[in-house]
Amino acid sequence: MPSQSTSKLPPIRVLADLDPDEFLKTLNSKSLNAGRTAKRRPQGAFLHGFWLDRQDANDRLRYYIDEWLETGCLGREENPEKRDIRKAKDAHTAFRRFNSLARFSFVIDGDGLAAIRMPSFQEIRMAGPSDHQGDTSAEVGFSLFFLCDWHVKLAKCRNDKCRDYFFLKHWRRNYRGGTLCQACRNISYRSQNSQSAKNGRAERKSDLYIKLAKKFSRAIAKSDEWYSNSKLIDKLVDYANACISEDADLAALYREGIQKKWFGWNQNRVGISNAVRTFQNKQ
Repeated sequence: MPSQSTSKLPPIRVLADLDPDEFLKTLNSKSLNAGRTAKRRPQGAFLHGFWLDRQDANDRLRYYIDEWLETGCLGREENPEKRDIRKAKDAHTAFRRFNSLARFSFVIDGDGLAAIRMPSFQEIRMAGPSDHQGDTSAEVGFSLFFLCDWHVKLAKCRNDKCRDYFFLKHWRRNYRGGTLCQACRNISYRSQNSQSAKNGRAERKSDLYIKLAKKFSRAIAKSDEWYSNSKLIDKLVDYANACISEDADLAALYREGIQKKWFGWNQNRVGISNAVRTFQNKQ
C-alpha cells in the first residue's frame, strides 16, 4: 500500500489587480461627475486605471460594501471576523454574476508558486455589456475587492456625521461601540477626557460642601438665608480655605482659594444646603 505524504501543498494565491488606497479613495468620494471629462475628473473616483464615470455605479459599489459590512454587526457591536458574504444577498449576487465576466488564468508568481491571476478592473469593464456599464462597474469593483486579502481590514466609521471608509489596524477585535476612524476616535477620546474632568470637578466641589456642612450644620440650618449672615460667611471662607490648603485635589480646583462671593453663587448655596440636610438626616 503506497505511503501517504503528510506534507501540505502551499495555498494557491489569488492575484487581484486592485490598489487598496485607490479603492478607498473611490469609496470615500462623496459625489462624481455625471460623465467622464478630461478637464475636470472628480478626485478620488479613480479605480486602477479606470474612472467610475457614473454616480450610480459608485453608489451601488458602496451599497454592496455596506451590506457585507453589516453582516458583522449586532446592534452597536461590530466583529469584522464574523462578516459573511453569504448573508449579504445583493452583494453575494453581484459576486456570483462577476464569474460570468471574469477570465481567470493560472500563472507562476515571483516565488515560483502557482497562482490565479484575476483580470484587471479595466479588462473586465471593457469586456462587459456596454448597456449596463454602471452596474457592471459596481459588481466588478466589489468582486475584485473581495478577492483581495486586505478586504478583511475595511471598515466604515459609525459616526453618523462621518461615515468614511478606512482600514482597520486590528480587524480581529470585537468593537463594542462599532468601528470609528482615527479622526473620530480622537474626538471621542477628547470628549471622554473632558467629561471625566468635569465629573472630577463636581466630585471635589461636593467634598467641600460636605466638609462645610459637617462643621457648620447647626448654624446653616437655623435659616434658609444663611448666606446673608456676614459673620457666618467669614467663618465659612476661613474654614473652606483651610480645607483647600490641606487637600491636594481641592487645591488643584481652587488654586487661589475662595472668597465671599463664592457663597453668593446659587449652585454653591444649594449644594451646601443639600449637604447639611443629608448630614443631619444621618444623625
